[in-house]
Amino acid sequence: MDSRYKEFKFPELQSINNFEYYKVYLKLKFIKIIKLSKKVIPKLKKIYKSKMNR
Repeated sequence: MDSRYKEFKFPELQSINNFEYYKVYLKLKFIKIIKLSKKVIPKLKKIYKSKMNR
């Protein structure tokens, strides 16, 4: 990666803002994963149970 690009993307003044943005991004990603898992896990359980019953 080009160091000039890094400086442009993460200037000292914006580091705090970047950190806040990153936290929000992680939170959103986490929520998405949880929602997905809530959808997927019951399906997996059903599949698992049906396989166990055989």
